[in-house]
Amino acid sequence: IPKHIQKLIAANVPKVTISLQTPDEETFTIRGEIKNLRADEYFQGIINFTRENMRSNSKTIVQVKFMDSTPTFFSVPYKTLRVIKGRDELRHHLSDWTRKFLQGIIPDIDLEELLKKKFGKLLLGVPQFFNIHPKIVLHSFPLENWGNLDEDEFYPAKVGYCDGAVGQLGILQDGKVTPCCTDYEGLIPLGNVNDNSLREILENDATRTLREGFDKMRVNNPFCQRCLGANTRGKSIIRQVGAIGYYKLLKPVFRKKQRVD
Repeated sequence: IPKHIQKLIAANVPKVTISLQTPDEETFTIRGEIKNLRADEYFQGIINFTRENMRSNSKTIVQVKFMDSTPTFFSVPYKTLRVIKGRDELRHHLSDWTRKFLQGIIPDIDLEELLKKKFGKLLLGVPQFFNIHPKIVLHSFPLENWGNLDEDEFYPAKVGYCDGAVGQLGILQDGKVTPCCTDYEGLIPLGNVNDNSLREILENDATRTLREGFDKMRVNNPFCQRCLGANTRGKSIIRQVGAIGYYKLLKPVFRKKQRVD
């Protein structure tokens, strides 16, 4: 909606993260039926906001997130959910969306050179950041889809860390606020921006309890336990320790390097 786009740009927040997740009409169906929202409208809204923000005097940086669902050694066996698999698919979607954002903004010859430079060599199974414009960063990350495990035997996380509701949060299409974009189903509802201000939600009991648990390196919420757990005891321990290492050591480095993460 144009008026919402202008309000968001005028707010001049440092960063807006858009969890694109499902980058085309085929994968959009994974989300299930969403009332009053079609795939083409969803995609065009993202494009319109990002391009308008580029043209504005706003200092807001837009980060667009893509799921990399390529299986890795540390992947937990979820029900089949294919979004982006392999380097070729990842390169295709990153290139396609870069064109959607920048076509007509920069010369075509420069755009094609940018695609070769940014997406010529891609990694799988690790977070990657691509600065395609001073105000746009594309972020691909390994898929973590929780709550629908195939395995009967599962080892939930008891210790670990996540910066959900501290360094990140998600606002879903219906206004529901969640601790992170991984919770795209709203399994950990902290509140709703249609009912309360974001400040009130960040200061309520549910949000505070979640933060206090992670501050003590404790994983108390059952959905967080699944997200940070695994299907074997050894893998679960590695993922719990790895989460602490990532959020306490690696993510600050990414934040400093990328300016916007």
